[in-house]
Amino acid sequence: MLRLASYLIVRSFTSIAILVFSLYFICNAHPAQAVDSEGIKSEDFTFADAHGAKHSLKDYFGKFVVINLWATWCGPCVKEMPSLARLQIDYKDKGLAVLAISEDHAISDAIDFYNSHAISAFEPLTDTDHHIMQLIGAQGIPTSVLVDKNGKIVKILEGDINWQSPEITQAMNEWLK
Repeated sequence: MLRLASYLIVRSFTSIAILVFSLYFICNAHPAQAVDSEGIKSEDFTFADAHGAKHSLKDYFGKFVVINLWATWCGPCVKEMPSLARLQIDYKDKGLAVLAISEDHAISDAIDFYNSHAISAFEPLTDTDHHIMQLIGAQGIPTSVLVDKNGKIVKILEGDINWQSPEITQAMNEWLK
């Protein structure tokens, strides 16, 4: 009987360890690395707003767009969100649109997060069927897709980013010329 109890305890702890490792890996799999975007078309990017209305990346033609795939349960995503909001504020008048697209199961999670963290730089958007993640082959979140004013994908980055870093600032100034 003692052997069975020990086995069950070890088995439970092993299962929990695997779950924790899996969640960590999903959120932290690849710190800010580029992903191949060959053959992906910007018109394939579709998502919904908080009211359920469908949108497409085509709606943002003429703007430089940063699409950020994130979730409220992802630590690196939550850490990155204030920097992403600051990016939108700093570059909005220069033609930038930040689309923070939640991968949560319900848009209400993102809305609650925005309200509790006083985020108002952009509206809550959702991709509850994970279409964009599948489209770009993202291995985890956060993942950011940079799209130029003509709808061409410039770069796909996985991992959390300091959007106010000198490298990003220099790149943004170049892309927004």
